[in-house]
Amino acid sequence: MFFHHKPDEADIAAITSVKKILGLRSKKQEYKIVYGAIPKDDCEIAILSRSMLKIMAELGSHIEVPDRDVTENRVRPTLIENTDAFPDLRPLIRIQSNIAKPAVGNQTSFGFDVHANLFKNRVRIGLGVRDAINNAEDTIFLTIGIADLPGLAYWMSR
Repeated sequence: MFFHHKPDEADIAAITSVKKILGLRSKKQEYKIVYGAIPKDDCEIAILSRSMLKIMAELGSHIEVPDRDVTENRVRPTLIENTDAFPDLRPLIRIQSNIAKPAVGNQTSFGFDVHANLFKNRVRIGLGVRDAINNAEDTIFLTIGIADLPGLAYWMSR
C-alpha cells in the first residue's frame, strides 16, 4: 500500500503520539507485527486476536439465562462470576435475560457518546457517558477500534 501525499504536521504529531502510546521506538520506520500479548521489544507490535466464532462463543458464555429455561432443558446453565471477594473486579460484559417487559416511562437514565476517526479513518476512538443523571458507577467509557491494521502500521512507519 502506498500513499501519494507527504504527511503534514498534524499527521506527524498523530504518528508520534501513537508510537508513544504503543511504546515503539520513535526513530524507526518499520515495525514487526506478531501474534501475542506482549511485544518482545520496542520494534514490535503484538496483537492478540480471536476468530469471530471465538468472540461469539465468549459473548454467549456471559449470558445469564433464566432458571425456567435451564429447568426445561432449553439451554445449559451459564457460569455467573462471583465477584463478592473482589468488589472492584467486575466482568467485562454482563448480558441478562428476562421474560418480563421493561417498565415504560419510568426511565431516568441519560447517556451519549462521541467518536473521532484518526489516521485517515484507520483508528476510531469513542468516549461516552451512560446513566449520567443517576450518578451510577462506571458512567464513563472509552472505545478504541482499528479498521485497517496493516495500513495503520505502514502509515506509522513512514
